[in-house]
Amino acid sequence: MPSRPRTVLITGASRGLGLELTRLYAQRGWMTFPLVRRGEDAAAFSCAPLQHCHPITADVTHDDADAAVRDTLTKHTSSLDVLINNAGFAGQTYTVDELTVEEASALIDVHCLGVVRITKAALPWLRKSDRARIVNVTSRLGSTARNASGEFVGKPFTYAYRLAKAAQNMFTLCLHQELSESGLCVFALHPGELLTDTGSYDARTTADEAAQRIADLIERADATHSGQCFDAITGEVIPW
Repeated sequence: MPSRPRTVLITGASRGLGLELTRLYAQRGWMTFPLVRRGEDAAAFSCAPLQHCHPITADVTHDDADAAVRDTLTKHTSSLDVLINNAGFAGQTYTVDELTVEEASALIDVHCLGVVRITKAALPWLRKSDRARIVNVTSRLGSTARNASGEFVGKPFTYAYRLAKAAQNMFTLCLHQELSESGLCVFALHPGELLTDTGSYDARTTADEAAQRIADLIERADATHSGQCFDAITGEVIPW
């Protein structure tokens, strides 16, 4: 009997880092579950020459996203080895006078509550893997320690994005503390300063380079990685 392909679910997979991760895992022979918001993006995966690729159409900010995840996983696999929570977008305002509750709420809904929704949906399948990893794509900007040091003072980084990533980081820590004893590895990754449409002013890393580094780090991750945050490019631990 041939061994089953390993399995990975990647949110925010229609472009940028999520798309490159999906392509890379497919090239490595994994069964991929790219989660995208629009049907046309899912159709594009169906037309692409990717074996064992099963796109999921869902919006991580909607409570019915869990049903889409569960339905697709039920049809195609009995377990899930890796969940990469990557979906997200950047903020728009840089001062407290400009910041709106609506903007902050929208980013927290995607970067934190969206991660909660998809993780809860995928958890029954992750628990059936003998080497499950939950990887939350965060940002250096969500580090309370680095913000407190003054590293980002006077630089063009938004309130809403930093708030949302800090909230996501807390969920990562809580999840690690709950699940690590059962063997699930939960950690966060800063993908580097990415050269994407929403990249920061100091961006210098391509999405395909970041995808390679991230996949390699996930591959070697073990219990010692759980509960920590890593810079995917340098491999260094980022303080919470």
